[in-house]
Amino acid sequence: MENKINIEEFKVLFVSSSGKVFKFIPFIKSQYESLQPFVRKIDHYRIKGSGIKAYILAYKELKKILKSEKYDIIHAHWTYSGIICSSLIKKEKLVVSFMGNDLFGIYTKKYNILTFKGLINILLSQYLLFKTDAIIVKSKRMIRWIPFYCRYKTQIVPNGVNLNKFKPLDQNEAKKYLQIEPQQKYILFLGDTKDSNKNFDLLKKAGLQLDKAEVSYKILKPYPIDRTKVPFYLAAADVLAFTSKLEGSPNIIKEAIAMGCPIVATDVGDVIERISGIDGCYISKFDEYDFSEKLAAALKSDKRINPNGHLNEISEINTARKIISLYVKMIKSPLHR
Repeated sequence: MENKINIEEFKVLFVSSSGKVFKFIPFIKSQYESLQPFVRKIDHYRIKGSGIKAYILAYKELKKILKSEKYDIIHAHWTYSGIICSSLIKKEKLVVSFMGNDLFGIYTKKYNILTFKGLINILLSQYLLFKTDAIIVKSKRMIRWIPFYCRYKTQIVPNGVNLNKFKPLDQNEAKKYLQIEPQQKYILFLGDTKDSNKNFDLLKKAGLQLDKAEVSYKILKPYPIDRTKVPFYLAAADVLAFTSKLEGSPNIIKEAIAMGCPIVATDVGDVIERISGIDGCYISKFDEYDFSEKLAAALKSDKRINPNGHLNEISEINTARKIISLYVKMIKSPLHR
């Protein structure tokens, strides 16, 4: 890929909410930093906290910021951030990155019942689609939630991976760093075990089947985790277990690919696109027997995976170039809200 960077003469403001664990959500921070070399100026405004009070305060603060500083593009992440920005913009162009559950909602633990908050997410998202100049979704599957008359301004741009931070490490050295048993086989689960969408129950049930088959393993579940330790966990693990019910484009899958960590995952978001054709990676049904069989296969193999040319398409720099291309198109050939 050509390494030359053309700096575009426009100013961008990123707007996002706080995470439950991180003040600056890691993949948004990473994307923000990757765009810095491409534009004259890029700033970030973080909505502090959650709830109505937090968004009222954010509205007031952003109004002051936009009066004192002129931006060409406002890039909001998630629906609620986008709603605030859509009510404040004048000449600025508005890009909204939808993440997943803001478009398709939030469901109860049994998965088949849409929650009230999930319904509000969907309704606000559908309203916001008309207020944007450009829409970013993370996977092909998310396109189904975009009405056909808004798809002309929609682009699929998965979050990228910093390949300088996520690259193969020696497994024994990673285990030593984490102070875990060097001879033990490990299944890594990096989600919140209390989040029903992350579906840790599926891994627990699959684990019972592994026990019956007398497969030796331990489960690592370090959430919440210092982001600097994620590469070490992916290097130390023999397999990443990804059991989610709904996702957009999960970063951990791409990070595992970059680290050479085998994967067993449910067929959500763009997972099948990411791991297709990679030996040692498996798509499982939402079934503990199928999941356990594929975990057993991964655990019995001592091989790391070979990305087979997938690295370029998941790289952070590739994602940054796609976003800049979208910005340029929006500035030079304005779309109409």
